[in-house]
Amino acid sequence: MDRFRGGTVLRTVHFHRCFHARLAEPGHPKASVKQNLAHRPRRSATIRAVPPWLLFILGCYVVASLITFAAYGLDKRAARLGRWRIPERRLHLFELLGGWPGAWLAQRTFRHKTVDPGFRRVFLAIIALHAVAWITLAVLLLRW
Repeated sequence: MDRFRGGTVLRTVHFHRCFHARLAEPGHPKASVKQNLAHRPRRSATIRAVPPWLLFILGCYVVASLITFAAYGLDKRAARLGRWRIPERRLHLFELLGGWPGAWLAQRTFRHKTVDPGFRRVFLAIIALHAVAWITLAVLLLRW
């Protein structure tokens, strides 16, 4: 017995074999989901490249943090030895220029500049200023 299917004439026995063989092919609408996923060509995960200007800014943060950490260490050493100290304004300037992560780490490491409430207030204000700047940048980039 002949059947007409998809523009071709197939014999019944041959049709059943071919139909079930086609069901097993990946990509066939009635093939199992597992078969379709297993035979789907794998796409590599695409990671967007970090913009060069962002890498530059992060590099500046790292350099400023290292300088600020070293300044805190030198100031702590000078305080212990009774020598001339680094002015607080200069330490705050280093923090403002992006060295606040290094300053935070130095305060924890050297136990330095952690008690003075005036110094702490300015330090936390600088951190808040940086946070607002990063949030503003993120919002502007998402709108763009």
